[in-house]
Amino acid sequence: MNKIDSIKRMTHEMKEIVFLEEKTINELLEKSNGTLDEKELYRQSRKYWNENIETTVETIDGVFDGPYGEISYRLFYPEGARNRKDNPGIVFFHGGGFVVGDLDTHHGISVHLAEETGAVIASLGYHLVPEYGYPVPLEEGLAFISFIREKGYDLHMDPECISLAGDSAGAQISLGVALMIRDQKKEMPIHSLLLFYGVFGLRDSMSRRLFGGSWDGLSEENLEDYENRYIGDDQKDAPYAKLFDWDLTYGLPPTFLAACDLDPLLDDSKLLNAIMKENKMDVQLVIYSGVIHGFLHYAKQLKESREAILDSTNFFKNRLPKTY
Repeated sequence: MNKIDSIKRMTHEMKEIVFLEEKTINELLEKSNGTLDEKELYRQSRKYWNENIETTVETIDGVFDGPYGEISYRLFYPEGARNRKDNPGIVFFHGGGFVVGDLDTHHGISVHLAEETGAVIASLGYHLVPEYGYPVPLEEGLAFISFIREKGYDLHMDPECISLAGDSAGAQISLGVALMIRDQKKEMPIHSLLLFYGVFGLRDSMSRRLFGGSWDGLSEENLEDYENRYIGDDQKDAPYAKLFDWDLTYGLPPTFLAACDLDPLLDDSKLLNAIMKENKMDVQLVIYSGVIHGFLHYAKQLKESREAILDSTNFFKNRLPKTY
């Protein structure tokens, strides 16, 4: 009720992608007789966007011992990066509502970030719901940053120049980890944050009332379900997930916010931007028109996706020390 017809407002390319995604999911469900679980359905539906990418980026997979067991990670090296030990690094947290997503579903995004930023991207396959909820991804993120700082030069990353990035739920993890580092006074300086259409803690807003549906998996019921499954009934006090209930007025690194005008989470980014600006912190918000939540995946066909990568790259590079 009262929702805007988002499909009418999408760009032509965005509409084509939405219809392609719907067709792909229906075909996968029909082929499997509806037996695919949500994680596998998401994984297979993302294959097209992550395959056959022309790139010079090299990838290396690894595992490290995290606080809840082994965690997989993938390193993305732009051309020439393995010839030097002190490249800037970006730890990337994938989206998926804390329920779905992995290193493969967000492979393409990491490739494009590596290509454009020139940084080594370290993508983390943190544990997911239902087996692991809040605060597991945050604690695993902290442990991964510690691992990178310890092994940085061996991984061809400067341990003193590490940034955090993520899309959707991954953006929340990035911001949450940055706040934990601030609050615990850990010696882990974070260079910058690159946050794409993040969910930061609003439970009601104009954008939530107007947007979201089957095309983006972000109906009001979906959003409530993701939060309940991640936080759980026994975690009412979850400050590093319900981020607007926490103090955001100081101590955050330079932050780039990418949002889109047809996203129910748009107001999360707008509110974070307003808080940081009011408190004289370095922040930039860019809102992309005619596209929906998750648009960063679609660089093969969507110019707004490529623009968001380039805009975040410019923000990132403009804040690097001159030695780079």
